[in-house]
Formats: sequence, C-alpha cells, structure tokens
Amino acid sequence: MNELVRKIIELDKDGQEQIRSLEKEKAELSDQIKKMRATLTQKTKEETDAIIVSIKEQLDLDYQTRLHKAQEDAQRQENSNAILFEAHKVEWLDELVKFCLETEASQ
Repeated sequence: MNELVRKIIELDKDGQEQIRSLEKEKAELSDQIKKMRATLTQKTKEETDAIIVSIKEQLDLDYQTRLHKAQEDAQRQENSNAILFEAHKVEWLDELVKFCLETEASQ
C-alpha cells in the first residue's frame, strides 16, 4: 500500500512539474509572440512609409511634369497672341478709333 501511495505522490509531482513546465513554455511563447508582433508592426510601418514616400515622389514628379507642360503651353499661347497682335494692331486701333468716333457722333 505504501508503494502505491508513493507512486501516486510521484505521479502527482511529475504531473505538477509538467504543468509548471508547460506554463513556463506558454509564458515564453507569449513573450515571443509579443516580440514578433512588435517586429512585424515596425516592419509593416517601415514598408508603408516607404510606399508613401514612393507615391509622394511619383506625385511630385507628375506635378512638375504637368506644371512644366502648362507653362510651356502658356508661353506658346502668349507668343502666338503677341505675333497676332503685332500683325493686326494698326488695323485694330484704326477700327477702335473709328468705332469711338462713330459712337461719339451718334450721341
């Protein structure tokens, strides 16, 4: 009988030791998961930041390209208007003076 009680006590001690070991392992795994989560969060943030920087650079480049094209188009239009004005300024001034004189005369 004493042998049976001793075996039961040993089995109980072994069982408790296994439980403590599993609880310790669980705590270690929990710590590792927390560390992995922090690492993954940081990695994801860094990747997201890199993507944002890349998109911003692309948008800035696109903006500069479009701005340059708009400025070139505006300069061409201004040059075209200046050429047109120089070609017709005497004629237009004559018409304007004539219109003003006719308007003055009709009043």
